Amino acid sequence: QWQHQTEELIYFKVFSAKIIQDTWRGYASKKRMMRIRSAKSIKIIQRMLHHCVAVVIDTWRGYASEKRIMCVRAAKIMRRWLNQSIALPFANWREHTSAQQQLKVKSKKLIVRMVHA
Repeated sequence: QWQHQTEELIYFKVFSAKIIQDTWRGYASKKRMMRIRSAKSIKIIQRMLHHCVAVVIDTWRGYASEKRIMCVRAAKIMRRWLNQSIALPFANWREHTSAQQQLKVKSKKLIVRMVHA
């Protein structure tokens, strides 16, 4: 009977150790699988987040480039208007100075003719 109890005790210790080991292995494998799933889900969430951020940044960049283009176009238009507003008085001034120069030349000729006549 002592031998039988000893065998049962040894069997119980081995069996309980195996259960504990199996439980620990199961716990470790479950923990590892949860970590892997968690890492995968984090990667998926990060990918979605990066996609959303990329869309926002791309939209902002499009608006910024469009604004820059519009500023350049507006500056061109303003220069053209400014040049047109300056061009007309400048042309008038040039015609006036040309007429004054011709009048000066004709006046000198007339004075020379009157003096020598």
